[in-house]
Amino acid sequence: MIGGLAAAALVPFAGSSGGNVDRLRPLPKEGETPQPTATSVSVKTYPGEPALALDPSRQYFAVIKTAKGDIRLELFDDLAPRAVNSFLFLAQEGFYTGLTFYRVLPNFVAQAGDPTCDANAQFGCTGTGGPGYLLPLEENGQLTHVQGAVAFAAVAGSSSTTSGSQFYLLLSDSPTLNGEDTVFGRIVAGLDVAQKFIQRNPCFEASSSQNPCEESPPLGDQILSVSVEVV
Repeated sequence: MIGGLAAAALVPFAGSSGGNVDRLRPLPKEGETPQPTATSVSVKTYPGEPALALDPSRQYFAVIKTAKGDIRLELFDDLAPRAVNSFLFLAQEGFYTGLTFYRVLPNFVAQAGDPTCDANAQFGCTGTGGPGYLLPLEENGQLTHVQGAVAFAAVAGSSSTTSGSQFYLLLSDSPTLNGEDTVFGRIVAGLDVAQKFIQRNPCFEASSSQNPCEESPPLGDQILSVSVEVV
């Protein structure tokens, strides 16, 4: 799905308004929602998954802008349409702006998309936040967990559900994750930017002797914006 990059233009997206180094910590079990607190009641959520608004004749890209540089993503709308649709919808809504890469493990993963993990630290980052809806697993044998893959995080206790907003960038090949969640894109430029992100392993995450958790980790790198490109 590479091609036509020179013709890329910013256009509106017509959407509706594990314990060791090679495992990801799943989100809460399906149907479980963390109880709101005085500091988290203002987190932006939506009543349900946005309606599909993808044009099969177009190609979709996104650019994650950070202070350390831009990360350009190619999105696999033909193979994971609901994941791509959700990501684009939230990007156009400004949902990701100001959020941080709250979990970054060297040579493994950089994870973001939890609305409680914002750059102002006003919501008390929980690692369990989402947009108010979950997505079905769109597992496809053509989409594997290779370096540069972009995927939505799985939900604990479910083999068929992922977060609607929490995504991660793979910093190295992680084949043990194949089949566990939805790969919906890949980094086409800026992998080196992600590899420079501040290392963080908060203690609400599973940890191991190889990756001990941090009680007060440094603030993660901020997402300045996520722009959508349609070609």
